[in-house]
Amino acid sequence: MKTIFKSATIFAGILMFSLASCERYDMIDNVVRVGQMAPTIYWELPSNSVAAGENVEFHAQYYTREEGVTVNNLELWYQINENIVTSVSCPLVSSTLKFTMGTNANEVTRDDQAIAFYAHNPESWDDTKRAYQLDTVFPTSNTLASIGWTAPEAWDQDKFDAYFPATLPQVFKDSLYKKCGYNEFRSILIKLNLMTNERFNGIKDSAENPNTGGWDYFINKDSMPIVEEMYAGINFKDLIYDTNNGVYSIEYTKSYKLKAYLKAIDTKGIAGITEKKDIEIR
Repeated sequence: MKTIFKSATIFAGILMFSLASCERYDMIDNVVRVGQMAPTIYWELPSNSVAAGENVEFHAQYYTREEGVTVNNLELWYQINENIVTSVSCPLVSSTLKFTMGTNANEVTRDDQAIAFYAHNPESWDDTKRAYQLDTVFPTSNTLASIGWTAPEAWDQDKFDAYFPATLPQVFKDSLYKKCGYNEFRSILIKLNLMTNERFNGIKDSAENPNTGGWDYFINKDSMPIVEEMYAGINFKDLIYDTNNGVYSIEYTKSYKLKAYLKAIDTKGIAGITEKKDIEIR
């Protein structure tokens, strides 16, 4: 069973770029109107994954068909997408209940912006491929490095406070409580050494199940306040500690993906645009 909670920026080569002050995308700019012919451009990447702060290599081919018109320059644009995944589980419950709360959120953290600019090199023409060639790179930012805190062996309160909402511990406990029956309370309290097996047997009651012919067990009414008090006193981090593996059943990961494309702009200001490529930042 899963419950969802929400807390939830090269002339003569490559021009220098600035991630802090990049040109923003204008949907009206460089529009190809009926009757106009845009440059044809194609590109490919050796890899669709790169470490944050490293350059992304690419190869491009481009050309124009309109007489008297040439490519003036090229621009590399990308959008930044953020993905945050969280998960918190209670490994103490019985095998009949799988209790996890989590999120998987995607957000565009920066719209399309021009990141790098390249001069057109007339000497790069390839007669065999019938296109101009461009082999170069574009930059990524160190700030896009992935963040992960998964199944830690030691509890880090500072990381928990930074990654999760302050309301999560109580929301988690309250939600789990509503799902607990006899078997779950028994498993939790005994595994946390709050009750012995013998003592728990002393607070249970039973009734015959006419459908199965067996017995259904439950906590007797007089003992339920004791169980409720014990449960209320359990620390959140103790509820998510996996004693079998010696880790806390909690996960937080934040990663980024670029949606990048290349524009070839001709001397009339008309742009040909490549397909967008997804690039994972590590």
